[in-house]
Amino acid sequence: MKRIILLVLLLLCISACASSLKEETGQEKPIEGKTIEIIEPEESVFDKTLSGAEDHAQITRSHPVVTGQQNTSGDLRYEDFDFYADILQNGIPEGAFWPQIRYMDGPWKYRLQIGEDPSTDSTYFDELGYADLVIDYDREIIVVTLHPRLASDGYAVYEESDQDVGYQPFEGVPEDGCLKLIGNDCVLWIGEYYAYEGREYVYGELYMSEEDYGIFLMTRGQE
Repeated sequence: MKRIILLVLLLLCISACASSLKEETGQEKPIEGKTIEIIEPEESVFDKTLSGAEDHAQITRSHPVVTGQQNTSGDLRYEDFDFYADILQNGIPEGAFWPQIRYMDGPWKYRLQIGEDPSTDSTYFDELGYADLVIDYDREIIVVTLHPRLASDGYAVYEESDQDVGYQPFEGVPEDGCLKLIGNDCVLWIGEYYAYEGREYVYGELYMSEEDYGIFLMTRGQE
């Protein structure tokens, strides 16, 4: 009889301890010999690189970045975008790496170039400004807003403003190793985002129609 009473008391003690553990941790105490399944969080589409590149690393920014639409045109220079000519001639430089998409968030300088030879009858337009790239994690989309400051028709350079041009935001998601952003009756494809020697670079194309497109570039980082 005593043995039965002691056994009942022991079971009550074990039950009380288990209930106490559940109240403190919100979890059941694992049972010996039973496998506990741990569900890892799903990888976000913004935790990948463009073009499926595996050579990525965390970016540490110790330099000031552009501040977006409040900036004037004083620090905009066409030569900041000479990296595009280097890509055409030599490819992306050895030693560059491809950060994950989530590091694209923030302000940039941009250049939009439509038509390459102003001496021909083809349309020519060359614009510099600031771009704000925002990753909206709630809607799982990327939003790019352009703030133009300077433009050229190949013969003269003139100032622009948000009020003069009135660009609407481009919005979209990663698709087939690129960013596909839609806005202003155009499609903006961004295919490369890489970092090299303290600067970050973006290359893309802006399609107004199947035949008409322009080169879209962004950069930021140490001068």
